[in-house]
Amino acid sequence: MKDSIKNVLINLIQEAKRDQERANKSAELVFNTINDIFNNPDLQKIPTGAENAENLEEAIACYIQYGEYDIQGIIKELETIRI
Repeated sequence: MKDSIKNVLINLIQEAKRDQERANKSAELVFNTINDIFNNPDLQKIPTGAENAENLEEAIACYIQYGEYDIQGIIKELETIRI
């Protein structure tokens, strides 16, 4: 493999890794903010209408990672939490 091709691949892989690290930090910020606003709710005990999730925590993670479910459904489910 030519060095120029190796360098392109190395740069793309490293960029993807940095993007993934930023995405992980963003997801962590989402959950930390929910915890702050709602006083540390147990999202694993909150049911969801999402097809591929057993609870609200999974539904939020699926939305962030895969675009599954919808943001309005998540917000409606978050609104059921008593502050």
